[in-house]
Amino acid sequence: MTRPPGVELFEQGLLLFKPCYEEPTVGQIEALNLISFYCYSLNRRKTAYAYAGLALRLGTLLKISSPPTGEPIDYVEHEHNKRVWWTAICMDLMTCTELSLAPAYRFEDISLQLPDDSKLGAGSDEFNDALYLTSQCYILLLRPLLLMQLESLVRQQLPPTLDSELAAVNNECLRAAADNLRIQHALYKCHRIGKWD
Repeated sequence: MTRPPGVELFEQGLLLFKPCYEEPTVGQIEALNLISFYCYSLNRRKTAYAYAGLALRLGTLLKISSPPTGEPIDYVEHEHNKRVWWTAICMDLMTCTELSLAPAYRFEDISLQLPDDSKLGAGSDEFNDALYLTSQCYILLLRPLLLMQLESLVRQQLPPTLDSELAAVNNECLRAAADNLRIQHALYKCHRIGKWD
C-alpha cells in the first residue's frame, strides 16, 4: 500500500511539535491548524477534529477569539490573529459536521469580526484576500444550520430561526440549490455528512 506524499515528513514534524499548554503562542495554533488540515486531507477526520479542537482551546486561552479592548492595536497582528482564529473555527466546522458532532462555537457565540483587508495598508502583502476566507467561513457556518434545517424537514418540524446575516446567506444558498440539480443531488446524499436518526 502506497502512503500519501509527505506522510513521513508529517510524522517527523508531529514528533518534534511540542505545544506549550501553559504558555501557548499563535504560531502553535497555526501549526495545529495545519496539522488538522493535513489529517483532514488524509481522511483522518477524528484526528483532524481533535487537533482543530486543541487549536480552538489554545486560541481561547490567548484571547485571540475576542476583539481587543483598551490597548493600542497593531492592525496587522490583529488581522493575523483573526485569520488564525477563523481558520481554527473553519477546521472545527469542517470536521464536526462530517462526524455528526456539534461545533465548538455557534455563529452567535463568536464576537470576533470576520477577516477584513480594509485597515491593513502596507502590511497587506503578507495576507491572502480576506474575501476568500470570509466566504469559506460563511459556507462552513451555514453547513450545520443547513443540516439542522434538513433534519427539521425530514422530521416535519419547524426549522430553527437564523441570525439575520446568516439567514440572508442561507436563503441565497437555498435559492441556488433550487436552481441547481447538482446541488439538490448533493443535498440528497447528505446522509454522508450528518445523521438524522
